[in-house]
Amino acid sequence: MPIEGLRAKLRQPYPQYGLEWWVLIAIAITLIGGVAASVAMSDWGWFARAGSAIVVVGIYVTWKDISGTVDFAQQFLRQMIEKEKAKIGPVKGGLLTAAKNQEIEQQIDTLGGQ
Repeated sequence: MPIEGLRAKLRQPYPQYGLEWWVLIAIAITLIGGVAASVAMSDWGWFARAGSAIVVVGIYVTWKDISGTVDFAQQFLRQMIEKEKAKIGPVKGGLLTAAKNQEIEQQIDTLGGQ
């Protein structure tokens, strides 16, 4: 994937695929339900519970958006690294070079969650 695709994905300030409309609808329904329950029960604790539900929805949406962006970026970086490795070919060197290469590969694997 070209770097322009990565830049375009990272530039978008809100979730993709129309998810933002579903989130806004869920928030509006939750707020209206919280106010209605609070007025009907004469207890504004229900409104606070509705606010907590909105926070949960926000955390979920943020997690989905961040995890999608991070996965996309990791795949992109892995592809770029593999292309560079193919250009360079097998690295010949001593013990220190091999140890450094192992350290770099471990860091890459740690970032990739493998």
